[in-house]
Amino acid sequence: MPSIRSAFIASTFLLCVATPLYAMADDAPSNGAPGVNPKDLVTKVDLIFKRDVFDGGVGINSWTFKYDRPLTTNFGIAVELPYAEFRRAGDVVGGMAESKFKMRYVNTRGRVSWVAGGEVVIPTESDPLLGSGTWQVNPSAGLVYAVSPTIFTFAGVQRFQSVDRDTGRAPVRQNQARVLAARVSPAGWWVLGDAKFTRDLVVDANSVDLEVEFGRMLNRSTALSVRAGTSGLESARSSGVVVNVRFLL
Repeated sequence: MPSIRSAFIASTFLLCVATPLYAMADDAPSNGAPGVNPKDLVTKVDLIFKRDVFDGGVGINSWTFKYDRPLTTNFGIAVELPYAEFRRAGDVVGGMAESKFKMRYVNTRGRVSWVAGGEVVIPTESDPLLGSGTWQVNPSAGLVYAVSPTIFTFAGVQRFQSVDRDTGRAPVRQNQARVLAARVSPAGWWVLGDAKFTRDLVVDANSVDLEVEFGRMLNRSTALSVRAGTSGLESARSSGVVVNVRFLL
């Protein structure tokens, strides 16, 4: 398995470096902040810092490199390569976390855009504390509704399902429902609210995540956003913050 993980990481970096950096002008979203709407298929790089605080004095920091590229006007792929730190009682465990390969198909008819796809999770974590230790296939589906040229809503569902796991690691079986509403200004700023309800079928527990995001285009090709939120019901997560720097290519 280590050789498969190493090959995935290496091939991902080669894809990002070797791919010509081009802008799909004819297919670019007609809004002031491309990449915010789930239906947007644009070539971009995201550098993402995330901090989550959990019960018991546990904190997880992560730095993720994400690369998105549309292959056609309707289909796109993305990869995520994260480094993470697990912190508890003064102890820190750092290293590679689990990686993701994502696919998305978008079909727009008038104000409605159907979005289908999912992700493959690769257990590239260097320590058991930094990932689930499972290979996952997580399909998803949803729709975007354009309320107006500057306001949209999204509703979708996703299934998280492990297909193989390291010895001694728990399986992953979760169902998640998500709703999102946002305003994206032609001037290049946006604000959105994001709510997720997750049902964990392994431990028989429910959780909810509520987050708000503010973002702005710094210039035609660079954006900065900050997201903050909290969790409830039976979730061990108490709060979280995400800072995202985006480069449109």
